[in-house]
Amino acid sequence: MPTLVGGLSGLRIMLAFYFLGVLFARYRAKRMRAAGEEPDDEEALGAGDVILVAILGLMVGWPLIWFGLLVGILLGGAVSLLIVLWLVISRQYGKNALMLFIPYGPYFIISAYLILFLPQWLALIVPD
Repeated sequence: MPTLVGGLSGLRIMLAFYFLGVLFARYRAKRMRAAGEEPDDEEALGAGDVILVAILGLMVGWPLIWFGLLVGILLGGAVSLLIVLWLVISRQYGKNALMLFIPYGPYFIISAYLILFLPQWLALIVPD
């Protein structure tokens, strides 16, 4: 039962994030049109990420899918922060900053790997 609940929970959580991403893409397209640019078809979060997290939810189960999502999002955020810092330091941060996208899939896979194959790492972070 925790497996099925984990898969459905991962799907529902990521669908909510996906729809927030659709709203962000609409906002971004509106800003591009206001600036006189032609909007593109970029998505903030792809449907593949939703499917991936649903499958990872089936793998790790119900209580751990929350932690897996949190770790994946934090890893992606840390890498994004490093990229933004690099762009600021190298003075390349400008108009095209909204065109820089990183995939979340690898970070979700890394978090699931840590949960499944390195549970002692999980025990250090989350005490009983």
